[in-house]
Amino acid sequence: MQTPDLLEEIAQTRAKPLQIECQRPDGSRTMCSVEECSAHGWRYVHIVADELDELLDRTLNGTRARRRR
Repeated sequence: MQTPDLLEEIAQTRAKPLQIECQRPDGSRTMCSVEECSAHGWRYVHIVADELDELLDRTLNGTRARRRR
């Protein structure tokens, strides 16, 4: 993949709604939108950037990123 194509794909991925991981009161974790986390009063844990990680790993390293879970 050429650099301009990669940069365009990165921009498209980043334009999607932000997904975050939040912790519910029972201790379980879920991926959700910022709005959903806020509406439920869940605890923010981290940004989920798996799609971007996989894109960069696949394109720049020729591999596939491992899912963080």
